[in-house]
Amino acid sequence: ARAWTGFRTQMPRANIEGEEVDPLLIDPIKRDIFPKISLDMNFIGDGLPLCNDLPEKHFLKKKSLYRLLGSVSTPEMLHEKKYWTKKPTTFRLVLDKFHSHLYKVLNNFSVSKVPGTNIFLKNDLKCFGNECSVDTLKQVEVNGIF
Repeated sequence: ARAWTGFRTQMPRANIEGEEVDPLLIDPIKRDIFPKISLDMNFIGDGLPLCNDLPEKHFLKKKSLYRLLGSVSTPEMLHEKKYWTKKPTTFRLVLDKFHSHLYKVLNNFSVSKVPGTNIFLKNDLKCFGNECSVDTLKQVEVNGIF
């Protein structure tokens, strides 16, 4: 498990009696990202479709999930690979205030400014502007909120 999950030994903690604290810490950077083969020669997975199998403009489809991150586009627990920022079809978009249907939906929720708020699209939306040229939408900005 240590090789797959990125477990590593953490520093001993002070003011602890006995062995009640798990001595291992999960380091997400060292986690093995490659797929594993099960005993029946299938891949162990989470049951989610591959990105290549998703429908076109899947981020505008009904039940798409958006999570409010807050006013910082790179929150503390986000571990983003550098190739995401250089991939031309993966964007952090600033949505058009006047024409974007996605902007209108997300703007209602960005007013609360409570990080961690989940937003599910209630129906399919039409793309507008830059939204139409993107195949994977990583982050969107609505009035300075991500």
